[in-house]
Amino acid sequence: FFFFLMIRRPPRSTPLYSSAASDVYKRQITDMLKKHLEIEWTKDMFKDVLFAHFGNDDNEYEEVVDLEDVTSRLNEQLEWYNSMNTGNMMHIVFFKDCISHLTSVSRILRQQRGNALLVGVGGSGRRGMARLGASLAKFGTFEIEINKNYKEKDFHEDLKKLLRKAGIENQKKKKKKKKKK
Repeated sequence: FFFFLMIRRPPRSTPLYSSAASDVYKRQITDMLKKHLEIEWTKDMFKDVLFAHFGNDDNEYEEVVDLEDVTSRLNEQLEWYNSMNTGNMMHIVFFKDCISHLTSVSRILRQQRGNALLVGVGGSGRRGMARLGASLAKFGTFEIEINKNYKEKDFHEDLKKLLRKAGIENQKKKKKKKKKK
């Protein structure tokens, strides 16, 4: 089943998040669940719903019922990431909102052509969530460091590095696989 909700666009003066808009969204989802799937769902049931793929050994999405178990698995993944990336070690404390954001980033990255724009103030953890989410999806990362002297030519050079890294490393992996057969 695919559900498409037509929600009226809020006026420009409306903040990005409001509890009234959230209540409208929850009411519409509740109505859709009841109408199409015959599931009784209350607004309060939306509060702590969290699904993740890194809370189990099968790598399948399941509802997170034990936050401590997921936290310990994320700490193991973070230790693995830090051991592989000694130059970019991260120190993250996994609390509920952090885990929620990480599940979103990880889910988006695992989708075909998945991408996201992470918005937040400096120091809010966008880079860390992107790196760890990519690591959970078994992806590598590439960062462009921009400074005051960064020009268009530098961007083109960084883009060349990225494309070479993606193309050449992928070809090497394919050749190794062919030799094994």
